Amino acid sequence: MRQRSVHALALIASLSVPSVALAEDVRVFILAGQSNAVGYGEGADLPAALANQTDVLYDFFNPASRSDPDYANTASLDWEPLTPKGVGQWYGPEITFADQIKAALPDRRTAVVKVAAGGTNIREHWERGLPSDQKYPDKSQLFHSLMGTLDSAEYSEANGNPLLYASEPTRLDNALDRLATRGDNVEFGCFLWVQGENEAGWNAAFTYEEKLTGLIAAVREDLGTPELPFILGRTALQQGQAQGGPSPDANLAAVRAAQEAVAAADPFVEWVDMDDLPGAGDSFHFATEGYQLLGERLATACADLVQPGSGGSGAGGSGSGAGGEGGAPSGGASAGGAESGGGGSDTSGPTSTSSGANSDSADGGGCSHSGQSPSSHFLLAAVGLLGVLGLRRRPARR
Repeated sequence: MRQRSVHALALIASLSVPSVALAEDVRVFILAGQSNAVGYGEGADLPAALANQTDVLYDFFNPASRSDPDYANTASLDWEPLTPKGVGQWYGPEITFADQIKAALPDRRTAVVKVAAGGTNIREHWERGLPSDQKYPDKSQLFHSLMGTLDSAEYSEANGNPLLYASEPTRLDNALDRLATRGDNVEFGCFLWVQGENEAGWNAAFTYEEKLTGLIAAVREDLGTPELPFILGRTALQQGQAQGGPSPDANLAAVRAAQEAVAAADPFVEWVDMDDLPGAGDSFHFATEGYQLLGERLATACADLVQPGSGGSGAGGSGSGAGGEGGAPSGGASAGGAESGGGGSDTSGPTSTSSGANSDSADGGGCSHSGQSPSSHFLLAAVGLLGVLGLRRRPARR
């Protein structure tokens, strides 16, 4: 009788959940922000183990693809292995972040969703429900570009706020839907936010704490994850006037103080130091080693807030949803070129010689799967559907 029951369970699994043969536990991490989230790490110099992480699922979107034909393929259409992307094979902190976090949290497959655009700020580009930016249309409505149908804001001609790019592929909703199709048991890990240089260049710095707090609340609300960990890269001192950059020191200090205050007020927010990261010599961006160190620091802070095996921070169990900056000159050298985002300030970093557009890119591709037994997949999918979720509180701050 016991043997027949086991066989019956296996039969139910094969009939009721046809996609479970590919299902697995997945933890989704989100990376967003401006040019130092896009990154200019030299992909050609990466060791093979970092350059092609086939055990990591990756989904990437660069808003430069909206209008620049050179970057038309930078919206990934499926999960793919984590590799440097784009014309110049550039990368940001995601490469070493993924390498470190999969070792620190080995209980689930690591997946990274990245949406980043250089020269962007919260007030004009990342806040939920914003109208389009008339001066820099490619940078418009990035909250929706990240969230897609998970975005609770209303956009329509009727309310005077239509989506400027209504038909583009969006990231989280479609990315999660792909995992749901596979029957995966999904949770969120951390939201990595590397942004603030823009506001440090103008008076938006003095409302940064309010805007950042609002962004965190909006993301958590729309994802249904009230304790989703956020890891902030504290804007580096190299941005300031004293280090040769164009930003007023008072503005830079205000942004840094805001980032620290938001983390101090929220037990699920941490910031990591970027002051000592090797710079690229332009007062804004980091050198290759800097992006590698940043990724490692983000992973350490994130792992501190996520409890392995707890079910994580509600990505809806089996999945949910519906659906930059800088290329490379041919010589690979860094280009100066200032860029601003609606009054903000950032530099273009490396620029494409063919178009001069600020961009990084990712090609579409497939995904790879790890092997577990069909019966264990069935149980994992069932547990995921129950939405057993949880995080631990961190130890004393720093």
